[in-house]
Parts: sequence; C-alpha cells; structure tokens
Amino acid sequence: MAALHFNPPVSDLISLKEGVALLADTGHPVTYKQLAHQLRGVQRERRGLTDYYRASDVFVAHRDLVDRTLN
Repeated sequence: MAALHFNPPVSDLISLKEGVALLADTGHPVTYKQLAHQLRGVQRERRGLTDYYRASDVFVAHRDLVDRTLN
C-alpha cells in the first residue's frame, strides 16, 4: 500500500505590520493606520492579539490607496 503524503496549504496570511513593511519599498509606502482603515470589513484571522489578512487583500487595499491618492 502506498503512503499518502499530506501537504497542508501554504498560508499567505500576513499581519498589518508585515504588510506595511512589505509595501515600504514600493515607492508608495503607507502607514499602519491607513492600511488598517482600508482593510476594514475584509475577512481576517485573529491569532492571539494579532489580526492576519490574506496577502492578496493587502495588495489590493494598497492599490486602491495609491489610486485614490494619485487621482
């Protein structure tokens, strides 16, 4: 009988602090408060006292913030 290997899905969850650090070098940095405000209503996962968001949601929020400031 063949052994089954289970590979759990890779988590793309990042905290707001990590998100701000990732976006700092984009040429359009955002503050923690700006990103938190933009992510209101977005699904999050809480671990302890820290909220984690999907990286794609953080990037979309950043895109929207930058678009709003440039237009």
